[in-house]
Amino acid sequence: MNQYDLTIPTGSDFYKVFTIKQNGIPMKLGGYTATLYIIKDPGEMSSISFSTTSEHIINGEDLGTLTLSLTPADILTIDGNFYKLEIDDGIIQTEILTGNIFLLFETKPGIAYLIPFLRLKLGDINPLTYRYLDEWLKTSLIAAVRSLERYWGSKYIIADDGVITRNETYTQFEFEESDGIIQKKDEYIIVIKAALVVLEGSLENSAWSIGSWRDAEISYSNIQAGNIRGDTLKNLKAELDSLIKSPMKRLTRGYRATIIEEVDAESTIL
Repeated sequence: MNQYDLTIPTGSDFYKVFTIKQNGIPMKLGGYTATLYIIKDPGEMSSISFSTTSEHIINGEDLGTLTLSLTPADILTIDGNFYKLEIDDGIIQTEILTGNIFLLFETKPGIAYLIPFLRLKLGDINPLTYRYLDEWLKTSLIAAVRSLERYWGSKYIIADDGVITRNETYTQFEFEESDGIIQKKDEYIIVIKAALVVLEGSLENSAWSIGSWRDAEISYSNIQAGNIRGDTLKNLKAELDSLIKSPMKRLTRGYRATIIEEVDAESTIL
């Protein structure tokens, strides 16, 4: 059984192709049914599920594929943070995949829809052991947008509650607002900056705990953990500098940014 996390936008149809393999070869799925069960908490099943019977999952049979197809209305029924995918040949049910579910609330007017991406960047992806509250991460995203104003000329305006709008005086947007208030290539820049805000705060908070000591029987060192955090911050700052020019290093108000690379929708899980 493998683990694969699903990030599902709420504002549009969602499709995900799973390729089921046996010994590296696509499994012939003719005669199988498949069901994706929603799990609220470990040991607590939701009443919501999606299956080949309800036509939410399309069986590719000899291709060895299962395609999950959900409408926005289907997505809004999801009431859990986990899922498991099973196939059934009429005799044996086999669990083939499990993972976390992250709902990406694209339709919300605020900045909070970037929280799942920020958690991924921070490595804080297990809902059972989250280190950071959503409210803290939302605050860091707000701080990130405000601190980036001097980089890209105040192109976005963000309120204390996280509601974000475009600055009408900024004329260099590449896409219409109907395609999203924040341009896709700017989202990753905001996430990196927010990760810096979070990690710099965490490092400062734990600074007095970073050290080493020993007595006659016990020794302790947390210096390596501090070094790792420091290296992570350096790497994030270098990544941010590669995506957008610092206002101290440029002569004009232009900027350069890379487009977020899209991940192939097909996943091999067995």
